[in-house]
Amino acid sequence: MKSTNRALKKELIYRHRWWSPDQLRSELNCYVRWYNQKRMHSKLGYLSPVEFRQAGHMLQPAHKTRDTAPATPVTSVTPTTR
Repeated sequence: MKSTNRALKKELIYRHRWWSPDQLRSELNCYVRWYNQKRMHSKLGYLSPVEFRQAGHMLQPAHKTRDTAPATPVTSVTPTTR
């Protein structure tokens, strides 16, 4: 997520002077559409997300490095006395 935010700021926000919030909002919507649909992504084999889906590819889930059980909720706490 940090790299996405960094790219957004570098490629859009800092390159222009924005005269109104509406102008920025409009350009931001165009950028997000381009980023999500047309920009080539290294994790997708340098295909755009649309090309990746059209080719019938799917991302594999990340592998867990260790087996973790879900946390058990604490229902009651017994105070200790000294």
